[in-house]
Amino acid sequence: MRALHLYLYADLHGADREMLQMTEDIDELLEEVKAYRLPAKTERLLLVYRESTGHYSKAEDSLYRLWEQGDDVSLEGDELYRRLLLKSPEELEQGSLPIHEVEQGWKEWRRITEVRRESEA
Repeated sequence: MRALHLYLYADLHGADREMLQMTEDIDELLEEVKAYRLPAKTERLLLVYRESTGHYSKAEDSLYRLWEQGDDVSLEGDELYRRLLLKSPEELEQGSLPIHEVEQGWKEWRRITEVRRESEA
């Protein structure tokens, strides 16, 4: 877990993925820890990493895992969906998240975040 967090943090702060073979190492570490729930700080880094590598459906998965853990990621979710809607349909397809799923996902995201806001008020 610590190694994964370190790699994701380094990636976020500009480490050279190619030179350090980070993508392969991160993939291996993710495979090793897949049976465990990641700490929220690591899951947040993973969300950013997945989006930056074009794995949009996996970024969305991280967003929902954070939400289910009780983290307030409503703003991050809105921003993620807004960025995804700026992508071409081809880019989204390559990221395993077709445009219609992005549109449905954002609609559902707004609904569930509104429900939580109302229940907290």
